[in-house]
Amino acid sequence: LSRIKTKSARTHIAGVCAVVNKATKEWGLSCSNPFAGLDIRNEGRDARLIEPFTDTELNVIAAACLKRNDEVAWIAGMQLSTGCRAQEIAKLRVDDLRLDDDIPSIKIREHYDLARTVKTAGSERRRHMGRQGSSQGGRA
Repeated sequence: LSRIKTKSARTHIAGVCAVVNKATKEWGLSCSNPFAGLDIRNEGRDARLIEPFTDTELNVIAAACLKRNDEVAWIAGMQLSTGCRAQEIAKLRVDDLRLDDDIPSIKIREHYDLARTVKTAGSERRRHMGRQGSSQGGRA
């Protein structure tokens, strides 16, 4: 049996809790949710700090993106330039790109017609794009 991090356990419990809350509401039940407020021993203490890439590592990644020149490389390159998540980049539409502005940018937003959502409500935003191969574009 493999162990999962306490944050992952919290995420799974939150999903179960949401299902129980929905069922309780839809079926008109008057019971409490046993998953609400559940304590996880040592929650968060098993998290480990992941060091960011160095500028040298970012430059190596940027060079590899330019050399590879395919969809995966384009997504990785835009991540380097904007600091956005890969999924956010992959969901962009042409009208989300602002390449002719003084400072080129992208708009991260919902696309309801395509059932494409952002991670959180605060995730809708505009991100400026750095110079190609620059490690500074996504750092704000």
